[in-house]
Amino acid sequence: MISSLVRKSFQSELFTGYSTKFVAGILGPKLGQVNRQIDYRQIRRSMKEEVLDEIFSETDLKSNKRSFDKTDDVKNGKTLEETNKKPRFQKKKKFAILLSYSGQNYLGMQFNHGFKTVEGELFQAFMKLEIMDDESFKSPQTVHFQRAARTDKGVSAVRQVISLKMRTPDEDLVNQLNSLLPNCIKVFAMRKVTGGFNSKIACDSRSYSYVMPTFAFTSKEVAPTHEYRVTSKILDEVNSLLSVFKGTRNYHNFTSGRPAQDPSCKRYITQFSCGDPFMIKEVEFVKITIKGQSFMLHQIRKMIGLTISVMRGFVPREILDKAFKMERVNVPTAPSLNLLLEEPHYDSYNRRYGGDGIHETLDWSSFDKDIETFCGDFILPIIYNGEMDIQNGSMITWLLTCLPIHTYEFPPDSSEKVTDSTLE
Repeated sequence: MISSLVRKSFQSELFTGYSTKFVAGILGPKLGQVNRQIDYRQIRRSMKEEVLDEIFSETDLKSNKRSFDKTDDVKNGKTLEETNKKPRFQKKKKFAILLSYSGQNYLGMQFNHGFKTVEGELFQAFMKLEIMDDESFKSPQTVHFQRAARTDKGVSAVRQVISLKMRTPDEDLVNQLNSLLPNCIKVFAMRKVTGGFNSKIACDSRSYSYVMPTFAFTSKEVAPTHEYRVTSKILDEVNSLLSVFKGTRNYHNFTSGRPAQDPSCKRYITQFSCGDPFMIKEVEFVKITIKGQSFMLHQIRKMIGLTISVMRGFVPREILDKAFKMERVNVPTAPSLNLLLEEPHYDSYNRRYGGDGIHETLDWSSFDKDIETFCGDFILPIIYNGEMDIQNGSMITWLLTCLPIHTYEFPPDSSEKVTDSTLE
């Protein structure tokens, strides 16, 4: 009853306003000459009832007022507001993700259709969790995907950082990803970053390590064996050779397919040193660490390979200076199994955004213990086990079968590089 009265009152007010406009449209300028006491009932009789009903029905549909009848306001246990409520669109934001992986059974980090890569495993997990769709799986740039460093075939990463745009993740997303990834790939953390963040471009420098048996430094006249123990004098000589690589140099001979005049071949190395030896079972190892702004394809492995060649006496020390000049030198490439990406560094980003109260610093030191555990379970054992076989070990095979037959000179007037006797 109350609803009916309210409707009639509303219709009466609406009709009054509509009638005034109707009369004004007909009379126009003569409106002032007409008696202001208009008989609206007379006008109403001259209009068709269907027109009024249509006006009233459209007005009711546009009205946002709730009905006084509660039975019309509830459907299947939900209010009309809940029934008509649409899911709110969630804007994608940029995140940085920290992960580790063993690259032994992969053809590198970068996604390559039809080949087994680390990113291929990640993308499959992203698809299952709807972080990626079919379009972004085929073209990762659509979600601004990027990696801090591209690792080659067989190269592992102690710390790798990727970035992409995604909707704000669940708190348990790290565990969900790990449940879908193989054991040799593990995600440790993710952090929200600025919208323009790019894990490759924002990276100030990258640290790598090369874990190798010390018998690689023996003279070529001495057969490499597991019983070999390096002396401090040999280590000093190794570090003396490694120091030559520091600073800005032209590394056109330490990659492939780039001429000496290419300005991108100039790279800046800040650290390159060999640590103290340590024992794994009966084999003695050393860890060589290197830090620089960026590295080219095979660059670090060729730097190690040339250092070993000098230490074993296949070439004189002067070849280092020659390799940095315009003349072409065919530098040997050391095995990939021993190379590790240690960490991408974001010092500039942390200084600029780490204290803004919105973004976290990209400092992953709180995960060092977990990363060390993963590295000890899935990365280092592969290197150690790969060197334990005195006949088929990765380094010893390269030392005995590849390095002795390597050719350092190019044929005269040759535009193509001679065959690099590299053990992949």
